[in-house]
Amino acid sequence: MITAILTQILILLSVSMLLGVLLDRFRIPEVVAYIVSGIIVGAGVLRIIMPSQTISDIESISLFFIILSIGVEANTEYIYGNLKRSILFTISGFIFPMILGLAVLNFISPFGFIPSFVVSLSVSVPSISIISVLLMKYDLLKVNGGRLILSSVVLTDIVAFIMLSATTENVYHVLESLGFVILFFVVIAIFDIIIRRRAIGIMAWIEKREEKTNMEYILFSMIIIAGLLVSIIFEVIGITYVLGSFFAGILIHEASVGEKYHRILVNTLKRINDSFFIPLFFSIAGISVVFPHLDTFIIFLPALIVIIVSGTLLNYALSKRFIRSITPLTTMSVLGGRGAVGVIIAAIAYDTGIITSIQYSLAILGTVLISLIITPLISLAVARRDGEMGHANARRE
Repeated sequence: MITAILTQILILLSVSMLLGVLLDRFRIPEVVAYIVSGIIVGAGVLRIIMPSQTISDIESISLFFIILSIGVEANTEYIYGNLKRSILFTISGFIFPMILGLAVLNFISPFGFIPSFVVSLSVSVPSISIISVLLMKYDLLKVNGGRLILSSVVLTDIVAFIMLSATTENVYHVLESLGFVILFFVVIAIFDIIIRRRAIGIMAWIEKREEKTNMEYILFSMIIIAGLLVSIIFEVIGITYVLGSFFAGILIHEASVGEKYHRILVNTLKRINDSFFIPLFFSIAGISVVFPHLDTFIIFLPALIVIIVSGTLLNYALSKRFIRSITPLTTMSVLGGRGAVGVIIAAIAYDTGIITSIQYSLAILGTVLISLIITPLISLAVARRDGEMGHANARRE
């Protein structure tokens, strides 16, 4: 049994890493390459690795560490400082395109309202994982525009999970979940204020003990324990553990553990995720994908086009109005990132029987296609920025 599991992990990591390196030459995000690798070795093509409970459990553990790392690299100030504009981006870049896509898909497909809603939701929601990677890769978190993007994606993903719960729970439970999230936001904010006010005392406590104990080991263990605890609380309440691991992570910043240890923790989590959990999670996500019949995909295509066009145009227009530190093309391309969240929503809906395997495959293919079409545009935006900076420097000289 253990030999089979290790062999499957070996195949997934090897293929995903190889494909990631190859597709990176074409400026295609590695996350997309990992999903494609899962499709190749999974049920869609070669059928070497098929979905199983063990694979699903490994996927959940991988996702926990990915989202925890994103939380540690983020900052509560990113979220609370841009809340009003984040709501606007959530409405324009997610809710409005999703409603349009749902209207088209529900009108022309035989799926029914709820499956059409879930597929539209999965394809429309930007993913905090791939967007965070893009923001870090291009140093966009150093400017307020990048922080606004991260803030809007966090808010969007929370709204998306609450929407998903509306398909499986009654109205009372949905309102209860929404109230809990709001309450948790408030508690996190209060707790964060206390930490920042006592930052000097916390630093003194850490410095006093770092010579006698391995503080790096202790802090790393505490982060994982805190992430697990909050994730369990979220699951018990009926909200996905993914948000729990993120909220636990955002309390870990320079004010709470110091610049030195925060940098160590970020780098440690990043190395583990980049080399193991990220390729493993996204390749597993592609395993269950089977290619739908061409007629089914053609039915889905108009809704996909509506979601892509409306979302990108609205993000471009809103960025032009509210963001000065990065270009509208950059904002549009970054917010086109699809990945973990859409995949998770589709997987949860599939596991609970809300959507069929064909509808699940459409949702996954939709996220892959949007990422393939939109996110590579960031390279064009960066090239244009570098060109403008080069011309500016030439004029100064």
